[in-house]
Amino acid sequence: MISSFGKLRIYLPGPMESCRDTAADWRNEIKPKLVLIGFNEENIIDPVERQPKGEYEAIDRARALRNWADVDKITKEIVCHDLRFVDDCNFLICHLFDDVITCGTWDEIFMASLQRKPVFIIMKDWQDKAPSWLFGRFGHSMMHDSIDDVVNRLRNIRDGMEPPPKGWRNLYDSTRTA
Repeated sequence: MISSFGKLRIYLPGPMESCRDTAADWRNEIKPKLVLIGFNEENIIDPVERQPKGEYEAIDRARALRNWADVDKITKEIVCHDLRFVDDCNFLICHLFDDVITCGTWDEIFMASLQRKPVFIIMKDWQDKAPSWLFGRFGHSMMHDSIDDVVNRLRNIRDGMEPPPKGWRNLYDSTRTA
């Protein structure tokens, strides 16, 4: 049984720019469920809440004016911000949608993979819709159909009913106190 869930930092990457009106929906659904199984709310990194307001609107204005230098500058700040979230977390829970174009999310989960951090992927009907590359990077065991599937898996890991994913051992060791 893992009793140190409260110390772990979780990052919630997923599409934002291409689904501005709904980007917070799945994150708002999963956060209270994670808290119920022992994660500390302050350690759940939600980029929707932590991004400075108005960044995407500023990009839209710069694009409309064809001010590519401003697009570069603003976007580089977002990229830097979000990749720092990957550096600061212990693992990620990522929601992918087969009908939403995203770019930053891919960068974030592949960066986490290079850092050997577990990445739990939520994608409805992943068995038929997930790109093959995800299987090669993360394996089928890290893909889930729903938020509840991921939460149940984490509960089972916490309770010792399921083995932790690859990379979890180092993560667990880093939360122990001397």
